[in-house]
Amino acid sequence: MGSGKKAPAGTSGGAGAMIAPSVGGAQNGGGQGGPPPGDSEGTVGGWERALVLMVAERLKAGWYGQDWEGFQKLEADAAALMKIAGFHPKDLAAGKALAELRGQVAAHLAGMPQDVLHGIALLKGFPHPTVMGQSDPEKPTGSLAYWLNPLYGPSPSKKRIEAASAARWLDLGQEERAELEALEATLAAAAAGGGSQMPQVATAPPRPAAPAPAQPALPAGAGAPGMRPASGEALIRQAKAMVAAGKVNPALGQSQFSGKVKELSDLLAAAATRWAGVPPRVGKEEFKARRFKYEKDASELGGGHEKHFYLDQDGVRWLFKPDKHGAGAVAAAETAASEIAYRVGQPSVGVHVFEDSGGKRGSMQPMLRGAVKLGSDPTAYTQAQVRHLVREHVIAWATSEHDCNHKNFVVTPQGQVVGVDKAQAFKFLGADRLALDYHPNQSNDPPVHVRLYQAVKTGKVKVNPYDALPVIEAFEGIPDAEYREILRPAAEMGAGAKVPWYPRVAKSAAARLGKKSVSTAQVAEEFLRLACERKQNLRADFEAFFRGIFGAEFSFGG
Repeated sequence: MGSGKKAPAGTSGGAGAMIAPSVGGAQNGGGQGGPPPGDSEGTVGGWERALVLMVAERLKAGWYGQDWEGFQKLEADAAALMKIAGFHPKDLAAGKALAELRGQVAAHLAGMPQDVLHGIALLKGFPHPTVMGQSDPEKPTGSLAYWLNPLYGPSPSKKRIEAASAARWLDLGQEERAELEALEATLAAAAAGGGSQMPQVATAPPRPAAPAPAQPALPAGAGAPGMRPASGEALIRQAKAMVAAGKVNPALGQSQFSGKVKELSDLLAAAATRWAGVPPRVGKEEFKARRFKYEKDASELGGGHEKHFYLDQDGVRWLFKPDKHGAGAVAAAETAASEIAYRVGQPSVGVHVFEDSGGKRGSMQPMLRGAVKLGSDPTAYTQAQVRHLVREHVIAWATSEHDCNHKNFVVTPQGQVVGVDKAQAFKFLGADRLALDYHPNQSNDPPVHVRLYQAVKTGKVKVNPYDALPVIEAFEGIPDAEYREILRPAAEMGAGAKVPWYPRVAKSAAARLGKKSVSTAQVAEEFLRLACERKQNLRADFEAFFRGIFGAEFSFGG
């Protein structure tokens, strides 16, 4: 399959089978717009109108909720809609529907509790939203609802709202500013809830927003649950009381309460830079249109497998890893794992199936500039890095990836941890366990999570198990049918190439179907069934895992 010789210059790429981009795929350069499946009109105005009505129906059904997560879903759908339909749709009916939808979104935002809207505005970078509405007590959130409305682009009106806020802030006295600074820190933390995430693609059918589950106490020895405050109103009352009593020094870190505020601010800052230094994801069609030129051998990166550097027409360096044993199946699995990580909000490098001029298939992914490898000592990790690795652990278990040692994580110049090698995704599906003593790659370093949680058990590192919950919830939000389509290329190519998981999955399929032998298609379907079953059980799996880590009862609730 691969000789390691240099390929001729001018090699062009071709992406393998991947799931078609969905309505929300325009986020972060992650997809191309297009008419939704089943559109019978076939005209630009026809499917523009269909998309507008879809978002309106979700709004009516309560899909977007009244919190930061719901706002992100709304923002993702609106961004995709505007990328496709534009601000001035050619079809008059679509234009009218879009204008009506803007008003409906504004009413939805204005109807949110004031503290929630203030918190969301803070997370979106609005300067001191708590001073808004003082001149119009009857409509305290109207200006913010307009400023936050994702169906309105940048405008002079929004700049005037920001200027008015800044002017009111300057009119306040020092004590009033100190009180509002403390309030705003708690409001932002309350709005963030389980941790800020990149907007996720909202593709499921409309559904009513479910009430948030009660938050149980953490087990003894766990990190402080700062990312999930009980409620915005409770924190506001606490802040007001402590400021009034003179127990809070507004300079962060100068008191117990201010120390907690600083911790929350650090968490929010880390969330805001989660994708810093990660190349924008390239959609399938854009990748196919890129021109790649062979640069040189990439063995300097280490590892025992063949790899090469390519440059695209913009001078961006990419890494090509030929798939010697799976005829592209391993590359398809890595592509799927990368897409899944992105879909659940974790920083990840976009991976594509690529075929070089010699017919060798493999994975192609952009390099991260200035990144360095993550160290092996978990006690040296920052709390933000620990938090990221807790969430990465969920993805690793969901995709049965047990080669995630510290060498397969890099740190960007901005301090963000990114997993860069998921080539063993699903390799051990059907035989693996979620346990610290499970380490199938004995010739390599253990997974980074093994060392991390061993350090937790010895008291050298603290983790907050609730840091895993946003990723678990994001997995739960992906419908099984959609998850299957993400994984289908890996399932079908893997079954056809009889990759390492094939014998176990074939045995499972035969037992379930009551047959002595099964077809390749039946093995692929069994793979998809097992992968969906793993996704469905993530919450229970990690509750049991954390009970073992902390030696105490633990539940995420809900």
